[in-house]
Amino acid sequence: MSLIAVANEVEKGFNEIPIIDLSHIDDPDPAAKAALVASIRDACINVGFLYVKNHGIPQEVIDGALGAAKDFFSLSEDKKMEIVNTKTPNYKGYNPLFSSSNDPDSDGDMHEGFEFGWEELVPKINDEKRANDGVMAGANIWPDEPVSFREAELTYYHAAVDLGRKLFPLFALALDLPENFFEDKTKNAAALMRVLHYPPQTGPVDGRTVGIGAHTDWECFTILWQEPGIQALQVLNREEQWINAPPIPGTLVINLGDQFARWTNDIFKSTVHRAINRSGVRRYSIPLFFGTDYDVKLEPIPSCVSPDRPPKYEVVTAGVYVKEKLKATYGHYYPRRSPSTHAYFVKEYGRNVYIRGPFPWDQRLFTLDPVTMNHILQHTTVYEKPWPSRRLISNLIGVGMLSAEGQVHKRQRRVALPAFSAQTMRALVPLVFNKATELRNKWTSIIREAGLKEGQSHLINVCSWASRATFDVMGSAGFDYEFNAIQDGDNELLRAYSEMFEVAVSRPQGHLRTTTILYFPTINSIFPDHTMRFIAKCQEVIRRVAGRLIQEKKRKIAEAEASGKSYQAKDLLTLLLKSNSSVDLAPEQRISDEEMLHMINTFMFAGTDTTSLAMTWTLYLLAKYPDVQTRLRTELLSAMPSTPIESLTEDEIQSLYAVIAELPYLDNVIKETLRLIPPVHSSIRVAMQDDMVPTSSPLKRRTADGEIVEEHVKQIHVPKGTFIHVPIEGFQLDKEIWGESAWSFNPDRWNELPAPVQELPGIYSHLLAFSAGPRACIGTRMSTIELKSFLFTLVSNFTFTESETHKIGKANVVLTRPYVAGQENEGSMLPLLVAPYIPSSE
Repeated sequence: MSLIAVANEVEKGFNEIPIIDLSHIDDPDPAAKAALVASIRDACINVGFLYVKNHGIPQEVIDGALGAAKDFFSLSEDKKMEIVNTKTPNYKGYNPLFSSSNDPDSDGDMHEGFEFGWEELVPKINDEKRANDGVMAGANIWPDEPVSFREAELTYYHAAVDLGRKLFPLFALALDLPENFFEDKTKNAAALMRVLHYPPQTGPVDGRTVGIGAHTDWECFTILWQEPGIQALQVLNREEQWINAPPIPGTLVINLGDQFARWTNDIFKSTVHRAINRSGVRRYSIPLFFGTDYDVKLEPIPSCVSPDRPPKYEVVTAGVYVKEKLKATYGHYYPRRSPSTHAYFVKEYGRNVYIRGPFPWDQRLFTLDPVTMNHILQHTTVYEKPWPSRRLISNLIGVGMLSAEGQVHKRQRRVALPAFSAQTMRALVPLVFNKATELRNKWTSIIREAGLKEGQSHLINVCSWASRATFDVMGSAGFDYEFNAIQDGDNELLRAYSEMFEVAVSRPQGHLRTTTILYFPTINSIFPDHTMRFIAKCQEVIRRVAGRLIQEKKRKIAEAEASGKSYQAKDLLTLLLKSNSSVDLAPEQRISDEEMLHMINTFMFAGTDTTSLAMTWTLYLLAKYPDVQTRLRTELLSAMPSTPIESLTEDEIQSLYAVIAELPYLDNVIKETLRLIPPVHSSIRVAMQDDMVPTSSPLKRRTADGEIVEEHVKQIHVPKGTFIHVPIEGFQLDKEIWGESAWSFNPDRWNELPAPVQELPGIYSHLLAFSAGPRACIGTRMSTIELKSFLFTLVSNFTFTESETHKIGKANVVLTRPYVAGQENEGSMLPLLVAPYIPSSE
């Protein structure tokens, strides 16, 4: 029977993991080997996990590795952090508690570990090449103590690698391939080992914080040793049930990874698993992840493909695949680990701690003290955005309100304030509802054209459509210009803005070049790369088209004034130009046409991206929490008028929005989304002079003997030039402020907030999502109008469900953007299953 036929017969989920005896692994008897191969094939197709006994690794080798691991993890945190994996380009070394995240939805894995790759016990001539072979091999760093650590771990490592090399021929035979099929693909195979320590976990398990989150391994297979007597490993079967995989004396666990799944077109199963240590004691495990050579292509084996079973995965090299997975797990710009990191900082160092930046002289203040942060955000002349931030922003969108400081910012803000008054924003409500209705109709058309049956869902990238919608709103409301993004997106100015933001922000280039250009900007002029040339072309289109819009608006205003009339357009550009030419404004306070263009760019960037991301994340959370979605829809439908919205007059739409704006649960859902996933993850300031900053919490200092002592002070000294981190998400997910459920999505928390929340700075319900102080977001009202109008229209007309095939993660690239796991290079994406709402379905 063919592999595909065997795989197609698999129907039910497994309830136990088979144990396979490797006694005959070297047996020359064909019948004995055939029986062994048959049992391995059955386990690989049906389960993806198996135990092996008589594996050939001496117990004393395992005991040596375990003993050295226990000695290493008992070292002080400071000692272990000397070899933290952020000091290497390939994530080798020590990874602290919560520093990795195998599940994009988790708050970090509750274990610490040490990772290393190929290295001979006694260095050989060719070791230098292997040691510098990138993330897939070598380049290890080792602790000074315990002195036996390197030898003990490498001894076990090589024993496990030898076992892995014996397993590859068995897997080849199980796939009806020649026994040596993998031989030329594993000459310098990636064999990464992690030594792991799991502290005991108590309390409820909510899936967001476990020993290691639900995941699949990335390589061909994993060889796992588990500490005897401690149950932690669980495997997910096809019926979505977690099956325990307890340690069995004398055995190792073998589980298949993604590389085999890709090679076999999912005939060999890469099975989801996790680990939760509920034993009450420390747990140790040592997995070896065995992959292929870096440049081997993961393309389906011919016998695993047929017309009825076409290839499921795009072809990619093994090295690139593992490298991207490592980046997603350990990449430290990912905000999903921030809550754990912030909690650790507060526990170990207090709410005000000085940290080092990338250079020895770069001293920074990291604060989670509300009193300290309020002082910094209120005193904007003392604490400005640092020049690197200003240069990055101004290189993209010019010197608008996001990057301007001092008198320039004050002048721009004074000109802009009338355009963002409450009265002006209310006048935009009918326009926003128009666009929301247009988006509703577009989605309805897309679903209808897909030919789906009633109740079926269609996969829609809500991130892309939310961006299109907010571009349309800003185009019309901002400068009386129709991008027509919801309909086709084929507009020169729209493409210039959206593609520039996507390339420059959502898909950032190498950090080294970015940093170098900050200090030596002339490099871009002399040696521009593809990205900079692309951005320059977009900026040229913006200057030409948007510049023409400014001149046309000025002409229309002048013509109206010349005829004794007042130009009545209500778009922001008209209001800005009128404000700028007001007789109440001194000539030196007016802004130039160039500055006006920079302000338009700022509104396009800050006014579209942040709002569209807030809308996107809200729809995502509603999909994740269907009970919340149902409850919200019930509230929204209670406000739905009896006549179609498109037939309402502007006054009737204003009256409708007045009702929507006061809906309590809608308000709670939006606030909770902005709290849990703020579009702006963090910011930064720099002290322009020495300052004494007030504090509300004690400082923690470490004495010479390593003891932590608290020192109660009322203020701390911040020297001129100090960078101050503004951890927006950190404040909004602080458990000491918001309670133990701070990391969870709970809109009802807003009905009765904890008292400490009242101390937080922030112009919007004590949230920093729109910042605080004199530089708080000028467009807060406009953003909330858009969010409430679009959510009212979309949630009352559609249902939203998570896609099982698209795992969503968060990336902090200027803003907190969604991406699909495994497709990070494709930019911001958040596909959801969308279906027309049918009243009887709830």
